[in-house]
Formats: sequence, structure tokens, C-alpha cells
Amino acid sequence: MKEFSSDHVMDFWKKEYSSKLNKHSKYNPTQQFHHIANMCAPGKFFYYILNINEISLDYIHPNVEIVMGVKHEEVTMSSLLGLALPKELEIILKKKNNI
Repeated sequence: MKEFSSDHVMDFWKKEYSSKLNKHSKYNPTQQFHHIANMCAPGKFFYYILNINEISLDYIHPNVEIVMGVKHEEVTMSSLLGLALPKELEIILKKKNNI
């Protein structure tokens, strides 16, 4: 079976999405956004907002430290993908066959 890595996913996103965007602006979530997100995910959770143009995080919930063991200030999309199971990365990359 082919080995998948977070770099494969990042390269795919850059090729299929980021390279096709002409402009973007950072998303600044409102208090209402956070309230709704918190209602949809009870318990220990975190969520993030991915800036697909830069493959960076516009926002990451502070609970990432509790759930993933990574300091909130140090989290990057690459580091989150690096924590994903190889099978999950394979599923993400298989989606490219559907594009």
C-alpha cells in the first residue's frame, strides 16, 4: 500500500485549490459563529478555519491543546495534518479522483 503523508495533502491542496484563487481575505469569525460552533460540538473539541489560499489557519480553537496536545500558538495546518492517521490522509487524497 502506498504511504501517504501530510505533505501529499498540502501539495494536493496547493495544486487543486490555492493555485486557482486570485484573491482572498482573512476570515474573522464573529461571536455568533463561535457560539454556533460550540453548540454543534459538545464536549472536548476544537475547530479551525482554513485559509485555502495560503494553506494556513485563520483561526484555531484553543481546545486544540487539550484534544491534540499541541500548543494553540504553535499549531499550523501542516502540524495538524502531521498528527492525522495515515488512513485518514489516504481518504483525503482519494477525493482528488472525484474532482
